[in-house]
Amino acid sequence: MNGETGFYYLVHWGFVFLSLTFSWFRARNVLHPHFVLTTILCVFLSDFLVRGYDDQNISSIDVRDVFSYQLIILAIFVLTIVPAAFVSNRQYEGLLKQLTAGIRMSRKVQSMVLLMCTGLLLAEILKRLNSVGWSFGAVIEQSLQPRGLREWDIQSLQGNFFFSVLRSLLPFAAIGFAYIGSASKSASVVIASFVLLLTSMAILITDGSRTPVVMVCTAFWFFWVLRYRNFAFRALLTAIVAVSVAALTSLMYLFRSFGYGTANTSEAREFAFTYHQDDSYYRALQAFHWSEISGESWNFFEFFYIILTNPIPRAIWPGKPTFDEAFWGGYKLSYVTNLYLGELVATVGIFGTVILGPVVGLLLYFILFRSLLLLKYPMGIGAYLLVGLYVYMCMRSLANITLFLYLPAFAVLIVWFVGRRQTIAKRRWHSAHGDAMFR
Repeated sequence: MNGETGFYYLVHWGFVFLSLTFSWFRARNVLHPHFVLTTILCVFLSDFLVRGYDDQNISSIDVRDVFSYQLIILAIFVLTIVPAAFVSNRQYEGLLKQLTAGIRMSRKVQSMVLLMCTGLLLAEILKRLNSVGWSFGAVIEQSLQPRGLREWDIQSLQGNFFFSVLRSLLPFAAIGFAYIGSASKSASVVIASFVLLLTSMAILITDGSRTPVVMVCTAFWFFWVLRYRNFAFRALLTAIVAVSVAALTSLMYLFRSFGYGTANTSEAREFAFTYHQDDSYYRALQAFHWSEISGESWNFFEFFYIILTNPIPRAIWPGKPTFDEAFWGGYKLSYVTNLYLGELVATVGIFGTVILGPVVGLLLYFILFRSLLLLKYPMGIGAYLLVGLYVYMCMRSLANITLFLYLPAFAVLIVWFVGRRQTIAKRRWHSAHGDAMFR
């Protein structure tokens, strides 16, 4: 890097340091919505922090224009982070201080959650067996193939609504197993939950999407850290989870496009710890440039109309509108993301993005802040983390507003239902025993 590019590179590091510091003093808790939001925005910059200006998406853009686009994006992030810091509610935020209560539940409710999550896992397994003629060996063989080529993946892409929904709900089952394992005092339940968790994780890993795997590992870490406050245990668990995440994400990045079986590719590939982050930030910069030089734009209403109609199954509406390659134009390829800012600039231009960017960010933040109420329910931490994942996915691409809706919506509904059942059970116990527990 020369002096000027080095300066702007350091500006990004300074932004990350200052924004996280500012957010920490505001939040004082890594689970606070403001710290989660700030971390999400910093994650989007992480690829640039590692590689700098070495990316083909911006190689043909004048470097001074790149600097301008970067400053605009950082300004939008600041205009999101600072106003969000003033959103406050003592009742909501007070729940963060009572997280240990969020891993307690009655045995009956534990059994209910375990049964529900096991049902989701079995449904996913049966889905795969049905796709390959009920051959368990074929399921194993195809699971090791490159993602997108398995029979169940093909049927999902062809519009099988049931297959698509099951795939999106599996991370909730995995988080449920992690939760039951940390909440139960029964050794048999803990062992069963752990085995089911490993089974779910094996499916998620071979599916190839790293974000759900990282989220399940994070939830597992939170649940056990909340259960045991011993420093040595927490330090050991943190180290194990960190190494596991690094190993699993590296494995998935290296092999998901080639398959996990050696027969699937003639190219020799060896495992190595590898850092890789999506290049969405670079693609957002390219979108800003394309907006400025081409005059091309997406139809704002068509873009959001297609997004909003996406949850309607094709079995009900075969002619449902969809995005094609022609719609994206010069802004992006169909299979990549360029952040919500890249999509906004494609619809409303740079000036409109400066206005709408913070608005969209704050609206998503309100969803995350409101979801703090989930923490008062058993397993609410898991649902809250999934809402955080939803916000991340929506900021990665606005199409995920509906594409990724099923998982957090299902999690919120189940957590609310479980919370209601636990409350009813407590009321019945108190009604039967009166104040005997206080005598």
